[in-house]
Amino acid sequence: MQRPQDPRAPAGTDRGFTLIEVLVALVILSTGIVVVLGAFETSLVALGEARDTVRAARILREALADARVAAQSGGAAGLTAAAGRLEAPDGWDGRLETEPLLPAAGRGGTTNRLYRVGVRASRRAVDREYALATFVRVREKP
Repeated sequence: MQRPQDPRAPAGTDRGFTLIEVLVALVILSTGIVVVLGAFETSLVALGEARDTVRAARILREALADARVAAQSGGAAGLTAAAGRLEAPDGWDGRLETEPLLPAAGRGGTTNRLYRVGVRASRRAVDREYALATFVRVREKP
């Protein structure tokens, strides 16, 4: 079955796209590609930030665990000795801070002292700092 011809078209011509139609289609296609590439770049930035957050959380948790071990094994002196700069992976800086709080009387002549232990980590390439703090009880014998 043949398609009916447009009565306005000259006899023997094939119908096709005009230059304007092709240019409009290219503009629409280009706009779509630019939007997709922008979303891809945004997702890469978010992925990098998430990676940094996970890495910082691991550094902070390990530092707090080390501080707890130092407090249990060496008492207040061990906890104070643990304070200072942290050993962090390449590109990261870290710091452990201890702050003694009020002492409280314990059983058997011991004194319980509460310490606030704070850890800070930052990545040198990015202007962002991650912090975590906890409290550690240290039993001091007279």
